[in-house]
Amino acid sequence: MSALILWLKFALCAFIIFLFGSKLARYGDEIAERTGLGRVWVGVLLLAFITSLPEVATSVSASALVRDADLALGTLVGSNLFNLAILGIVELALRRGPLLSSARGGHETSALFSLLLVGLAAVGVFLGTKGMEFGAGGMSFISPLLFVLYILGLKRIHSLQEFAARDKGGGFLWLKFVLSGIAIVAGGVWLSHLGEEIASAMRWRENFVGNLFLALASSLPELAVTGAAVRIGAFDIAVANVFGSNMFNMAVIFPADLAYPGSSLLAKASRAHLPVAGVVMFATFIAIAGLRAKAKGKVGWYAPLLVGLFVAGNYLAFLSGLRI
Repeated sequence: MSALILWLKFALCAFIIFLFGSKLARYGDEIAERTGLGRVWVGVLLLAFITSLPEVATSVSASALVRDADLALGTLVGSNLFNLAILGIVELALRRGPLLSSARGGHETSALFSLLLVGLAAVGVFLGTKGMEFGAGGMSFISPLLFVLYILGLKRIHSLQEFAARDKGGGFLWLKFVLSGIAIVAGGVWLSHLGEEIASAMRWRENFVGNLFLALASSLPELAVTGAAVRIGAFDIAVANVFGSNMFNMAVIFPADLAYPGSSLLAKASRAHLPVAGVVMFATFIAIAGLRAKAKGKVGWYAPLLVGLFVAGNYLAFLSGLRI
């Protein structure tokens, strides 16, 4: 298949993702208002789950089929880094005001849990590099702990929300939401496969550029939904989607570890993930500071920093030869 046709398919798939991403954000906002679930809960749970499914497919298949621990873990850590950069990219591109400062929901809890989960995953990698594989059945004890902490994080976020008793109906609205979500997931998975074909056709498969391209392709659903949410003024959905996705990505290490044959995924991952995870944690600190700050103007001070840290994190990955 010619490279031109592949690029045309890629463009069509990206268009589908952005089209249904806009619908998903709008339907999610309407569900939050009509049901009283709230934008934070809809973003952190429903939208985060949907937009992260392409990364789940990539990570678990890399673990089970390719048996590449670095690709499986790098997909998830790289996605977290790009998700944080999305906050800056969307703010710089749309200039609708400081996104994090304008969000009103309790996002610090989800941000702190995402920070904790990334740090714990880094501890697992560090212990693995020292030959300390604590666990049973070829699995590190940290993998199930990440999943448990994700559930506890959701429980804590749920307990902090104020849910209004409103219309519990809207079956057709839920149907449209689910169908849009299916379209985005299907588009995201298709986009990842097209990305692999393009990377191969362009001779990118074995180098950093190809892997970065695949990581960006798998994260387009988050970009589409976050951008669409900001355009309709649903800042809380946009921010909750990012931090919820980052929490969920770290929980995915558990099924990826289950799928990894014969050993612990974290133990087999390269120590080169540690500085990249450190950049993700620092970017999360910047985002938390952005949540607490009262930035004014069309762009918050943190937006270019988050984009810059994305570039720095990928440069570190490039120096180490990581596949993210």
